[in-house]
Formats: sequence, structure tokens, C-alpha cells
Amino acid sequence: PEQREALQVILRNSEALTELVADILSIMEVSASKTTLTSVSMLEVVQDSLANFQFAARQSGVVLVPEIQSGNGPFQITARPDHLRRIMDNLLSNAIKFTPTDGQVNVRLWQDTGRVFVEVSDSGIGIPAEYQDRVFERFFQVDGTRQRRFGGTGLGLALVKELVESYGGRVSAASS
Repeated sequence: PEQREALQVILRNSEALTELVADILSIMEVSASKTTLTSVSMLEVVQDSLANFQFAARQSGVVLVPEIQSGNGPFQITARPDHLRRIMDNLLSNAIKFTPTDGQVNVRLWQDTGRVFVEVSDSGIGIPAEYQDRVFERFFQVDGTRQRRFGGTGLGLALVKELVESYGGRVSAASS
């Protein structure tokens, strides 16, 4: 049992390091990449991410609720598909992580005047007003103590911002 517990700690820490390295590489890639962009359906990206996170949400006792305004698509964006998936995955991961059991994460997708909008909202713990403008900073975490309840590197939302802005988009956070 002691060895099993030690191995679980090692596994969790190695997964955290792998996530950190992947986030750092993604951030470096954003500024350096000049790759070919393609037309991507944001509807497909959102649906794929929702499907991928269904199990994690169920395990946490969180309900994922898609709110897709059909009929005003096609929700096409010119981008790299892997970047769009990373954006959605980071937003959903964060929302699920900070939403308590029996909570809800809503994902809204709509299009207006040629722009595609995605909104992820949750019934989670919220963000204090004094930190709302900092959540997209690299390595920033509202609870930066060593004993913090939630894991993570503080790079997920920074990566979201850098990716979104690299395509001329905007990202913001609001919390009551």
C-alpha cells in the first residue's frame, strides 16, 4: 500500500509536469508558428470538446449543457484546428475543475455579423473582483499557496488568451 501510494504521487506529479511542458511549448509555438490555416467548424470543435469532457464532468458530478444557436451558423473560423481544440479544452477543464458536485457548465455558441462567439460559464466558486483582470496572466492563480485545493500550472488561461488573440479574437472573464 505504501508503494502504491508513492507511485500514485509520482504519477500525478509526472502528469502535472507533462501538462506544464505541453503548455509552455504551446505558448512558444503561438508566437513562432507561421503555419497554414484552414477553415474549421467551431461547431465541430465545441461538440468534440464536450464529448471528450463528458466523462470527467460525470466523475466530478458536473452537468455539461450545450447551448448552440442553430440556424445562424456555419460557425467557420480560419485557424489551426489543434489551437481551437486547445482553447476549448482549457476552458472546459477550468470550468469543470472549479465547479462543485451537482454544478453545471454551460457552453454557448453563436454567430453574429460574421463573428463566432463561444461562452463558457459555470456555477463554480467564482473569481474575486480584484483578480478578474489577472486570470489570463501566465502562471497566475487566484490561490497561489502551496496548499491550494485545485491543481494546475497557471498557464491554461494564459494560453487561451494568447491563442485567441493570435487570431484577432478577444477573450474576457466575468464573475459575480
